[in-house]
Amino acid sequence: MSGVTIGMELKMWFVRIPFVIIIALLIVFAVNAHNNRKINIKSIEGDVILKRLFYSGNCFSYEDVRSHVGIIDLSKFNDERMKKCLNGDYYIKAELVDLGKIAYNDKELFERNIGFCKFENKFYCYDKEIYALIRDNGILKQDILKMNLVLPMYQKEATGGGLL
Repeated sequence: MSGVTIGMELKMWFVRIPFVIIIALLIVFAVNAHNNRKINIKSIEGDVILKRLFYSGNCFSYEDVRSHVGIIDLSKFNDERMKKCLNGDYYIKAELVDLGKIAYNDKELFERNIGFCKFENKFYCYDKEIYALIRDNGILKQDILKMNLVLPMYQKEATGGGLL
């Protein structure tokens, strides 16, 4: 290699190195921005809890030999069944709009806590309406299932103690 070629190659590296550094910084910035974003899993949790009402044979879903997903058995639509099906740290109200039937997993706590939905850092509230087929004594009817969920957002103390 001659001195001129080495000089040209050195000049090219002065252009290449900053370009590579800029590309590397852009990649690090993009990955860091993706990793630091906040994902609201409360809406996913709320949706999973409410779908359990509609799709589980242990809840309201009609069963004969198998569970018929999406068909609500009207004889199962009551507070006791909901309490057994969804017993957790959340409060649910399910209403069949046209039939006027309502079921709660804990009516007293639901009514006491529904007013706190405006405090987003303490409670998460999720509402959903879905089309439903209702089986009532062998007859299928159409209705709207309106569901309301109140989910308290507990925080653990820094010492690992109880709930706030």
